[in-house]
Amino acid sequence: MNCKSAPESYGARPIEGHLPMLIGPQILHMAKGALADEYGAVFTIRLEVMEYIYKTLVVSSWEVAKECFSINGKVLATKPSSVTVRVMGYSYDVFAFAPYGSY
Repeated sequence: MNCKSAPESYGARPIEGHLPMLIGPQILHMAKGALADEYGAVFTIRLEVMEYIYKTLVVSSWEVAKECFSINGKVLATKPSSVTVRVMGYSYDVFAFAPYGSY
């Protein structure tokens, strides 16, 4: 299996990440389209909110999206577990917070 990480787009700021690029003068889908033209069908961006860094995978090709959701659907459907989600979601019983499984 070949595990490569997707390229990260250039221009992330230390505190905001790529957020200023996405809320600039262009419409959001146009900004992401321009990044897809430059970096390819799959790339990553960093969104930093209140000292938390979220590395986000952006997929802009239906072929790759189909592969992600058909072959790797279980991995994408699993949500990270945390104490907050456990308490708010009644021990992961709420559908929106439940990891992949019997629910």
